[in-house]
Amino acid sequence: MIDLGQNYYIDADEYQYMIKKWTGYDKDGTDVYKILSYHSTIQMALESVMRKYQRKMISESTITLKDAIEEFDRINNDMRKILDTKESL
Repeated sequence: MIDLGQNYYIDADEYQYMIKKWTGYDKDGTDVYKILSYHSTIQMALESVMRKYQRKMISESTITLKDAIEEFDRINNDMRKILDTKESL
């Protein structure tokens, strides 16, 4: 799995990428994840997480449009850095 921060992860099987969110531990102390979405490419998965970060930021605070745009740019740049790193491997 790839740790994207804020309890979001990208996991994969032989057919697809999955966005997962860590929700806590079960009674045995094992990590529990909720699958949020499925994607055919890692880029699509990262774009989905980026949109989730943006929606979360808007839903949790009241900010100006200027500040929202700046925050969106920061999130977009963070995701681009992840993609650039992945493409160079």
